Amino acid sequence: MRFEQVLVTPSLAERYLKRNSVNRNISQSVVDRYARDMRNGRWEQNGDVIRFDASGSLRDGQHRLTAIVQSGETIKLNVVRGIDASGHIDSGYKRTDVHNYQIKYNDRTYTAQVEAILNLLTKASSVASKLTLSEKRIAHDYYRREIDEVLSIPNVSNTNAILKTALVIAKKYHSIPHMAAERFVYIFNSGFANDETEYAAIACRNDWQKNRQIYGTGSTARREALNIAISCVLAFTKGQIAKRLPKTVDYDYSDVREVLRCTTGTGL
Repeated sequence: MRFEQVLVTPSLAERYLKRNSVNRNISQSVVDRYARDMRNGRWEQNGDVIRFDASGSLRDGQHRLTAIVQSGETIKLNVVRGIDASGHIDSGYKRTDVHNYQIKYNDRTYTAQVEAILNLLTKASSVASKLTLSEKRIAHDYYRREIDEVLSIPNVSNTNAILKTALVIAKKYHSIPHMAAERFVYIFNSGFANDETEYAAIACRNDWQKNRQIYGTGSTARREALNIAISCVLAFTKGQIAKRLPKTVDYDYSDVREVLRCTTGTGL
């Protein structure tokens, strides 16, 4: 095998990609994310390599190379030639984005629950399909206090990411009292309310139990579920009587969108 570092221009990346005959399908969302990092000067060298087998076929690196073409940037990459022509590429225990974030920023407070909340905020606001690690860092810092407060609520881990995200939004942008959030979570989990002014939490619980399968099927359904949860939390905080689901407002997420637009620098 032969190893070298190469300044890969868009034209060289195109030549490399012509040898891409045995590979998985391209994920455009991954390419878009890589290209955005490259254009914004946030692409980092982490030791990953572009791999060619002994016959010259590209075996690993198609997303990075396609991103170079798309971004128009020249990027220094590690290139290895002459590997065995096997299918065992990236077949070990894969690090998740949560693992990568914890390692990069030495921050063990970034858990799968935090990741789920930030992902829902991103998808609901339609700013980007996915945030990069550096973008997640900025968004996490912005929402950190509210996320920490929500995750500190007793038994909140027994609820779902949609309700946690609704509580973060309600705390950040509507300043709901922490005791109200705690009470809502207790009723959501237990199913016991004192009177009609607390029925919004029961309505939210009943809707989740009825539709939890539907809410896992796509981004539109998840956004609808998030709108319902936000409406229930706000109605509960105001003490509105709601024997059924309160009127659901299509939350516009303009406040979230503005934060994430600054985070990504996309100008979307």
